[in-house]
Parts: sequence; structure tokens; C-alpha cells
Amino acid sequence: MAFTNIFSGNRVVFSPQHIWGTANFRERLNNIPLEISSSTENLWDGRDLRNQTKLIGIGTMVILMLSGIIVIDLFDDVEGPRIYEVNVSPQKPVVGDRISVTVYCVDPSGISSVSLSYSLNGQEWQVKDMTFYTCFCSAGGRWIANFGPLEQGDAVKFFITAYDDAPLINHAETQVFNIQVES
Repeated sequence: MAFTNIFSGNRVVFSPQHIWGTANFRERLNNIPLEISSSTENLWDGRDLRNQTKLIGIGTMVILMLSGIIVIDLFDDVEGPRIYEVNVSPQKPVVGDRISVTVYCVDPSGISSVSLSYSLNGQEWQVKDMTFYTCFCSAGGRWIANFGPLEQGDAVKFFITAYDDAPLINHAETQVFNIQVES
């Protein structure tokens, strides 16, 4: 089996004796200048090995220091997230309205979850996970939850709890907000 190399025009033969081509190809391969040093004194004199060992040691120290800084930074976060804005819509609900609560919070280690706790007419507290909608940065964002519809005379109390992504999972809570449904 033979074919012509389209780049150089050489005829290349595939056979057990000529796996890489014709004699012309082998001659050109043999004419490639290669510098092979017969001296090996610089290969194992120890200088290269010492330099490589120093670089490995320095690299290991840098990695350990950076790892330590990261671990310290993660465990240094002992406060809960900062909940800096709570919006309630509608502010003066009427019969049949659903209440929408929007919360903005931030934490250096990020926010893992936010929940809305609410009580209707003094009954048992209900907890609802809030949905993440927007991220201003990797450490926080906007969270929204809804509840209702409300009846005439309903009194609603609610508060927000936010949890961070720190290894010790810190949390923060807002004050308790009160809403009265107007008739």
C-alpha cells in the first residue's frame, strides 16, 4: 500500500520493512541536526536538584499559608447575615390580598437560605422558605416569599431569618412586623 504525501510529494510505503516510508524519507530524517552532549557532568552535579527542591519547598509553604488564611477567614465569620432591607407589599392589605415580603441580605461567606416565619391571628407560627431571585454579589441578594390570601380583620405577625454559608452556620433575625387587614 502506498500513497503520495501531499505536502512534500514523497511516496510513503506501508509495509513491515518500511513502516515510515521510502529511503528518500529516511535519508532526510537522518540529516536532521541533533546536538547530543557526551558530557554528563552538569546533569547530576546536584545544583539543578537543589534548585528544584528549593522551589518545591517554597511552593509548599505558599500553599500552606494561603490555605491557612482561607481557613481562618472561613472560621472568622461568627456573625449572621446582615438583613438590610425588608419590603412588604401591599403595605395596607385589604380582604383577599396576598402579602409579598422581599428581603435584601448580605454576608461575607454567602447566604445559604432565608425563611419567613408568620403567625395569622395568634395561631402557631408557620415557616416558609424564601426564594432567591437576584444576586448583587456572591455574598447575598434578594429573597421573596408570599402568603395569604387574607380575610377581614386578620392580624399577621412575621419575621425573617437568614442563614449564612459559614462552616458554623450563623443566622440573623429581623424584628417582628405586624400587619392588620383593613376592611
